[in-house]
Amino acid sequence: MRPGPGNLLWFFWLWKMCLRLCPAVIVFRNVRPALGAILIAKMLKIRIVGDLSENYSAMYSPDVPSRNRFRSKILSYVISYSERLSARNADYVIAVCEENASRLNVLQQNAGRVGVVENFPELSELIVERTPKEPDQALKLVYLGLLDQFRSLDIVLLAMNKLRGKLVTLDVVGHGPMYHALVKLAKELNISNQVRFLGSMRHEAAIQILRTSDVGLVPHLKCETTEATVPNKVYDYFAAGLAVISTDTAPLRRIVTSADAGYLADNEVMEWANAISTFLVRPQHARELGARGLSYLRADRFWESKKSVILEAMGSPSRS
Repeated sequence: MRPGPGNLLWFFWLWKMCLRLCPAVIVFRNVRPALGAILIAKMLKIRIVGDLSENYSAMYSPDVPSRNRFRSKILSYVISYSERLSARNADYVIAVCEENASRLNVLQQNAGRVGVVENFPELSELIVERTPKEPDQALKLVYLGLLDQFRSLDIVLLAMNKLRGKLVTLDVVGHGPMYHALVKLAKELNISNQVRFLGSMRHEAAIQILRTSDVGLVPHLKCETTEATVPNKVYDYFAAGLAVISTDTAPLRRIVTSADAGYLADNEVMEWANAISTFLVRPQHARELGARGLSYLRADRFWESKKSVILEAMGSPSRS
């Protein structure tokens, strides 16, 4: 049953479940179920918490490539209005990064009921130690995640074309609407021998791919959406001991610069080619930066360290 403001079956199902279970807290994820959940919570005097991790209205901006502008404009307005109502009426809101938390706090009229819970890995997921890289081994790049219009993997493939014949490979782990177009581009550029498209795979298998790689890539389209989010993959890369090359968005700039674990690049072919070439010239540099990313996470940036924020959101006192 798909939740939403127009789905009365879902609304009455949630109402029935709340009467039966008497929950202390209702948590809604994104704006689709928000208004119905808030209405029921207010009627039954239950604490309501919103997980508004992304900038949802920006996701449907008419300026996003491949969107129908008229439909997107209407959707963006409706979602923006729903998001504002959700932020103001929730007892507490969770965001995925500081940049989105600041935006939501404005929507709340600076009520201060926003906390940040980033997509940190669990402490057990942090790799213990990486083996030194042999000088004659190929530099292994990896991309993990969706293949859609918010990613600029075409720029990475064009950069790989500039490095054709060099000791560098790329594994693309994931699927999405741009998958076939990217496979076609790799064939047209004649770099299929250096680029593997592995498709979707289980999390455990994907992590094993990361642990045998050197550099993790975060090639995001620069837009309002990506300026208010942190992709899970950057912390997956850090946890695996990888250096990072990332698009220069505000959240990623803050993280990569603070960790001193990689390089930032605008979405231009030569910038990505030059960033990759840095690791070709200095084979051990990826290990050095990857170790800094691991240290960054170990310094209180893992999932278990965010217990106090979760407890505050749920209305419970923080416990050590």
